Amino acid sequence: MRKAVIFLVAVLANVNLTFANASSSVELNSPSKKELFEQKSLEKDITSYIKIVENPDYSQHSMVELALFTQEIGFSFGELQKYEDALSWYDKTIEKFKDFTQVEIKEVVAGVMFNKALIYVRQNRYDDALCVLHELKDSYKNTHSEYLALHVSNANMAIAEIELMTDKPISKPNSKELLDEHKSLFEMLTILNMAKIKSQDKEIAQWKMRNQHLKYTDWTFDWIEDWAKANNYQSEKKERINKTLGVLLSHIEAR
Repeated sequence: MRKAVIFLVAVLANVNLTFANASSSVELNSPSKKELFEQKSLEKDITSYIKIVENPDYSQHSMVELALFTQEIGFSFGELQKYEDALSWYDKTIEKFKDFTQVEIKEVVAGVMFNKALIYVRQNRYDDALCVLHELKDSYKNTHSEYLALHVSNANMAIAEIELMTDKPISKPNSKELLDEHKSLFEMLTILNMAKIKSQDKEIAQWKMRNQHLKYTDWTFDWIEDWAKANNYQSEKKERINKTLGVLLSHIEAR
């Protein structure tokens, strides 16, 4: 997923810590001062924003600001891993602002829909995530906004990843619904999907030749990496998947 535009990357990441000294694990697993400070800060933000959005002063705040504040409540709950509260506030944001025609508000709503899908993935609610992502791209696919186009392209990439992980046929989007920077990545996802069935050595070699200088600095494939480790495919299929995934990951910088 594209790290730069996904607000909940930190929330959705799987963090596994291994400690050499098991006897001190209780102390080490306790929240640090920094974590406690961040938690208190988020809780304070939530309280402040709820006061603003539930009793809005339109002389002080524009509708764009109110949309952002409402979104931020959901985001903060997500950071605290209170996912049902986050989903509730994301739904409130969507319901309240979905019919506004102002581009800046549409961008907020699209971002909220994307984050809502991310939480569903975190909860293994893949069909719900796909439903939201399809709604996002169908709502904004004809946009002239650069930021909305980015959300649509990201949604298509996320759909492909989820379909890959859940053994569904990968939906091929209209080429206009993918940014140029996403097209080579999408192609590799389709190759990775076919690796479940047969060797993709020829396709991989051709992809590498076309994309040998390609490097991505703002992408993560944590979902697929976790899926590749956890799936119960037979060893030959698993080997093909890992080989193909390794090629893709070699183009992700700062790993």
